[in-house]
Amino acid sequence: MDLINQNQKTLVFCATQIHAAAVRDLINQYATNRNTNYCHRVTADDGKIGEQHLRDFQDNEKSIPTILTTSQKLSTGVDAPEIRNIVLMRPVNSMVEFKQIVGRGTRLFDGKDYFTFFDFVNAHNHFQDPEWDGEPLEPEPPTGAEH
Repeated sequence: MDLINQNQKTLVFCATQIHAAAVRDLINQYATNRNTNYCHRVTADDGKIGEQHLRDFQDNEKSIPTILTTSQKLSTGVDAPEIRNIVLMRPVNSMVEFKQIVGRGTRLFDGKDYFTFFDFVNAHNHFQDPEWDGEPLEPEPPTGAEH
């Protein structure tokens, strides 16, 4: 949580729906924002309430929920231009899926000229594609000013 600006919209891809619930609970426990709707899980088991959380997340006029956790559900078809952080905490077995997940952060939005991808499972090592990605940039350490 200390590595991100906690006010920026973030998608966290987890290994299972149970994992997504556990990560949601940890995020809400350690977040500086005490709003009970700060982080929600959106998975197939969450039904209509999950869909509502997703619609609220996608609404550029709303800042809550700020973080969504998921397992498989949000890797494709989610248009939320304000997403600034993609967190990968599960294995990815295909380049197409990997690019779709990364694509969640590439949506354009006024004033958005970058997003950050946190790959805790080193999936990027399996899908290096210089023609698509370009040359890698060295990560910049957080300055603290953005947090």
